[in-house]
Amino acid sequence: MSKTGKIISVIIFLAIVFGLPVLSWLQPYHSVSLIENRRLAAPPVYSTDGLLSGTYFREWETFLSDHIYARDTWIKTYTYANLYGLGKRQINDIVIGRDGYLLPFRSYTAGYDRDSYAAAVRTMTGRIAELAAAVESYGGRFYFVGVPEQSSFHRDKYPGYFLNNSVRLDDAENLFFRGLAENGVSYLNLQEVFTGTGEEYYYRTDHHYNFAGAFAAYRAIITRLQADGWLAEPPLPQEAIRVVTLPEVFAGTRNRQLYYLYPVRERLQIGYPQPEIAYSKSTNWEPNQMMYDLTPDAAGRVAYGVYMGGDQAETVIRTDRPDRPNLLLFGDSFTNAVEPLLYYHFNETRCVDLRYYYSLNLYDYVTEHRPDIVILLRDDLDYATLEGNGDFDGE
Repeated sequence: MSKTGKIISVIIFLAIVFGLPVLSWLQPYHSVSLIENRRLAAPPVYSTDGLLSGTYFREWETFLSDHIYARDTWIKTYTYANLYGLGKRQINDIVIGRDGYLLPFRSYTAGYDRDSYAAAVRTMTGRIAELAAAVESYGGRFYFVGVPEQSSFHRDKYPGYFLNNSVRLDDAENLFFRGLAENGVSYLNLQEVFTGTGEEYYYRTDHHYNFAGAFAAYRAIITRLQADGWLAEPPLPQEAIRVVTLPEVFAGTRNRQLYYLYPVRERLQIGYPQPEIAYSKSTNWEPNQMMYDLTPDAAGRVAYGVYMGGDQAETVIRTDRPDRPNLLLFGDSFTNAVEPLLYYHFNETRCVDLRYYYSLNLYDYVTEHRPDIVILLRDDLDYATLEGNGDFDGE
């Protein structure tokens, strides 16, 4: 190599070594990666102990790795190369499954402690039994509604050399519903409702059910409440729902982790019960009549957050029909898609997500509003999760 070439190589090397950290530091700071769906490392806080132990410098290394200049561009290029150049089946913790399904990667080294999981199930089902007793003490009724998550219901879509978590998922269903039955808790297992129908209830590129899945869940819930004498009328038939297919491409959570490079394109559907009934609605204590947020993102895509505008601390829908019961529905994001359907049958529908609602704990909330029916709807990956919507009496 000539002297000039060596000088140019040194200059490029120094520009990379010193220039990238400077550019990384000067670019706008982001605390969350929407693509990766995780929090990014925060700037380290200096301490003498951290300096002497070396953790201070390791934290800086993590921070710079999370905030390196043009990080998304580097990862997107890497994703494209692996997807289309190398044809890999596992990219960015996403597995390219059969029939176009995107599924979460399950680590080969991750252990499963059945005894610990069974203990968590016992704790959770015990908590639910106590809550059910509190609701029934004033004449109300509690129901647990369990829904399989996409990768659980479609575990057969994993290629044979990937782990599909089937042992834990089978335990989730068997141990959990057995525990509810032993505690005398009323429940509805949507795994049994969805299985064998031949219908497609899930998105291929997202972990939620699609509108067909949400509609099937709605019908199962209303059918059970009618059978138990809480409602006079059956659920609405398919022809009584005005279904609209949105023209924008659906931005599935798992395709997002692949920078939307996966070629499967899906559309999102919404539904309006017919005939329409008058209602008033508030979201997080502010008037808001919107059941669906149809605003696309900057790239013109729509996401699951279309339903009810995404996860909310509290939503209250009133139809002013005092001859009908009042409902409290709480749970994670799987509640969002059924809320625009369930309200049609109730005088008042309250929807709470305990991950974001902090004003009262659930027991105090139930005491204050005394709903006739309380439903906890959760997906099977979180049946034994004791935080968030599994924590009823937390402050």
